[in-house]
Amino acid sequence: MLSVPRSQSTVSVLSRIAILTTCLSVQIIVNAQDLVKNSTSPDTTKVGIFINSIDELNYDEGSFSANFTIWRLNKAREFKDYYLYLPMNSIDLDTLVASPRLHDQTENVVIRHAGDTIFWDYYDMTGKFRHDFDVRTYPFETEELTMEFEGNMYYDHYVDLSVDQLQSGADTLKLNGWKVSKMKIFAVDRMYPTNFGSPGEKAGRVYSGFKVVIPIAREGWGLFCKLFIGVLVSFLIAFFSLRINITEADGRFGVCVGAIFAALANMYIVNSNLPLASRFTLMDGIHMVVIVVIVGLFYISTVSLKHYKAENLTKSQKIDRRAAWVSLGVFVIGLTSAFIYFLM
Repeated sequence: MLSVPRSQSTVSVLSRIAILTTCLSVQIIVNAQDLVKNSTSPDTTKVGIFINSIDELNYDEGSFSANFTIWRLNKAREFKDYYLYLPMNSIDLDTLVASPRLHDQTENVVIRHAGDTIFWDYYDMTGKFRHDFDVRTYPFETEELTMEFEGNMYYDHYVDLSVDQLQSGADTLKLNGWKVSKMKIFAVDRMYPTNFGSPGEKAGRVYSGFKVVIPIAREGWGLFCKLFIGVLVSFLIAFFSLRINITEADGRFGVCVGAIFAALANMYIVNSNLPLASRFTLMDGIHMVVIVVIVGLFYISTVSLKHYKAENLTKSQKIDRRAAWVSLGVFVIGLTSAFIYFLM
């Protein structure tokens, strides 16, 4: 039996130890690189929202009220203690239920397998949100009620946002007099041209968030008829004043004056239901058409009276007949133009 020299045996053992040490070193380096990579890569949070109700559309305050549940799923425990996404356009906000405040957190921690844990947090909230109502087409408005949420602690995509499109949605929302369409939700980024005074940091922070949009459209024909009946009666009163004989000039002029004041009063009543705005609205256009027609009929009456006093009764009556058709045509064309301008 051949024997291996002691020196060669020692060299072989040392070689094996060196190879094993090298392999272990490489594995340690790889594991360290993976650890660094995992520690520096951003966490991903999935957020979703479910709207329970929408109510109290307040034109004067420029707001609407909403009751909703918002949730998020994270893999990093550090994010569990922070509410990452807060409403940015809220006026008043109350938290009804908050899962992090509950004593039993077992259902909020989902362990799928070793090293893969999901932290689930949810909040039941109610609040008022700002909304600039577009009253130009009142009472046929179409609005997009918007709820904007934004990360309040982390920026520059330190946390990647993912919207839970599958579970987000809304209950059967009902608004009296309004048709509610399907809710939309999507992620948005907002850049602030400042570092908020933080020393050593560049300006231009990017905060992630998401936006909820609920389209609604007013079913306004019933309301329009109620608002329009007053101005229509004013026009008809002035229109039929042409049937009053010009010999009764005082009564004829008095009817036109009363019709003008009735149209102005109806315009004031309509605008009292809307926020003060410098924009011209559909109802303003309709009232202006009627007021212009009534003023025109008032002027026609003065011309007719002039010819009557000049002992030209035939011409006076002819002017009245033509004025009736012209005023009716101007009324119809004016209303049609107002509808086309504001609604088309």
